[in-house]
Amino acid sequence: MRKKYQTRLFVAASLPNQTKKELIAIQRGIKDQSERCSITKSENLHLTLAFIGEVGPRDFSKVKHFFSSLPDLKDTFKAIQPMLGSFNTRDGKLVWAGVKVEDQFHTFVKDLRSQLIDRGISVDTKVWKPHITLSRRTQGLDLNQLRQEHAKTLNNFEICRIDLFQSEFTPQGMRYTSLDHIKLGKNYN
Repeated sequence: MRKKYQTRLFVAASLPNQTKKELIAIQRGIKDQSERCSITKSENLHLTLAFIGEVGPRDFSKVKHFFSSLPDLKDTFKAIQPMLGSFNTRDGKLVWAGVKVEDQFHTFVKDLRSQLIDRGISVDTKVWKPHITLSRRTQGLDLNQLRQEHAKTLNNFEICRIDLFQSEFTPQGMRYTSLDHIKLGKNYN
């Protein structure tokens, strides 16, 4: 049961508009080819860097203060060779678009997580596997067919913005609200 005054937080890379359009085209294919699925809303597509989870008011303030102290970065990071994959869950497959990122970005994510932990903030410590969740509870999907049909849909992209998000369960589904962000490079759309 959710404790009173808890806020669910995570840090994620926001996606460029063109990348979202490409992912939405793939989501249409998932929906058309699946017996059942729950598609991630387009406004919720992101690349999670650090899942913090539920925090009380004190830790919420610590996370906000830490994140607001991060400087904008002059360089972007490249995400290359997007690919489609899935893993089984108890109620179907979770379908994702995985990406390879530069070594410098892996280092950035590792440092970000370490700095949160150094401040007494718990973060998910599983090995980071960069991916974007496209659908959950997916049943009856031929992933190889989807890969073939969308082999040319996904393009490389630049990571230009990192957000601190609040995650809320609502009757309409998950809602992610950006509480703060840092920019990478000069342009972000």
